[in-house]
Amino acid sequence: MGRKRLPIDWGAQPLGQVPDSELAKTLGVSKGTVRHYRAQRDIPRCTTSFQSKTIVDWDTQPLGEVSDAKLARELGVDRSSVAKARRRHGISPSDPSSRKKNIDWAAQPLGEMTDQQLADKLRVHVQTVTKTRNRLGIAAYRHRDLPRRALREISSPRRAYLSEEELNGLLGRFG
Repeated sequence: MGRKRLPIDWGAQPLGQVPDSELAKTLGVSKGTVRHYRAQRDIPRCTTSFQSKTIVDWDTQPLGEVSDAKLARELGVDRSSVAKARRRHGISPSDPSSRKKNIDWAAQPLGEMTDQQLADKLRVHVQTVTKTRNRLGIAAYRHRDLPRRALREISSPRRAYLSEEELNGLLGRFG
């Protein structure tokens, strides 16, 4: 047997003043129920929650370190806004294995290998590496002076992590 609910005095509820979802949680009913009673009284829906323009400095937020949903709740914005900002910054969604990842960028070989190679090595999105390298003013790694055949050989997945000695030997073949 379920718990018996007390009748709700819908006339005393802030219909249209708070979002339907928020009122539904407070009253312990579905969002559809709140929407039904609000529409029945010709009350327009609330537009002060996620529709309002909340100004957020995304550069200071822990994007990718906590879930988009959790950060959205803390900031009072829609989850899709957090996801859009995270993607714009080139940050992968948070997952349990990467939440606590603090990368010491000063110790990384930025500009000494391709951004993709470093991203694969660090298990981060390539845009994270590119944006960090640009922010630090480090030039991109370039292979302009090498023939195309050498580039294909060097950038093949099986050769992504060659030692310096192996790389020099390979380059000597195409020199």
